Amino acid sequence: MPEKGVLFMYNSLIRGDSSAGLCDEAIVLYVHMVLQGVLLDKFTFPLALSAYSKTLAFCEGVQLHGSLVKMGFEQDVFIGNPLIHFYAECGDLDYAHKGAVSLFLEMVAAGVKPNSVTMVCVISACAKFKDVALSETVCAYIGESGLKTNMLMVNSLVDMYMKCGATDAAKRLFDECVDKNLVLYNTILSNYVRQGLASEAVSAMGQMLQQGLRPDKVNMLAAISACAQPSDSLSDGMRMTQWRAT
Repeated sequence: MPEKGVLFMYNSLIRGDSSAGLCDEAIVLYVHMVLQGVLLDKFTFPLALSAYSKTLAFCEGVQLHGSLVKMGFEQDVFIGNPLIHFYAECGDLDYAHKGAVSLFLEMVAAGVKPNSVTMVCVISACAKFKDVALSETVCAYIGESGLKTNMLMVNSLVDMYMKCGATDAAKRLFDECVDKNLVLYNTILSNYVRQGLASEAVSAMGQMLQQGLRPDKVNMLAAISACAQPSDSLSDGMRMTQWRAT
């Protein structure tokens, strides 16, 4: 069989196994492919990275990363998204954040749309490093590109705005979200408390209860911390006592 035919066959088999949840089989196929000396292409690496991500095979994935660097594929935006996803899934968020920022800028320059995983990593990086300039670039891109946002992205954006000092923008996005969940409330509450905005934190807690969501330990700790702050502490503390009694 011609070499291109062999490559296509392996890629198809790896894709099929990975899609069916047979990730170990997909990895075995990839390793066999490498041992057989089949010349890999830019479609092979995302397929293998997907299998490594699902099995959290960090060491093997790092070795694969080394292989694609040697072959000159690291700057390929087609491979960038699954590479960032792999590191994020395996818990190496520092690399995921730094890599996502670099990838995001390259993809925007090339006119390629990043996926939601890459965007969440970029947004989280803006929050972590308090990079106001990059956060403005990211927000402008989301608005201009019409990129659909999911709850994970909304939560990351609210956190980014708060960490970068854009409290009004964070509150506006929070208020516009119609499907608020405990994770989003935890994000806004913890950031309000961190910035000393006790009344806003208590108000958000009340809004959460009105929505019918039951507070968890994280919510309650944030609310207690808010009530411990000077602003309206007595009235807020009384409201806190009422909440705990319900």
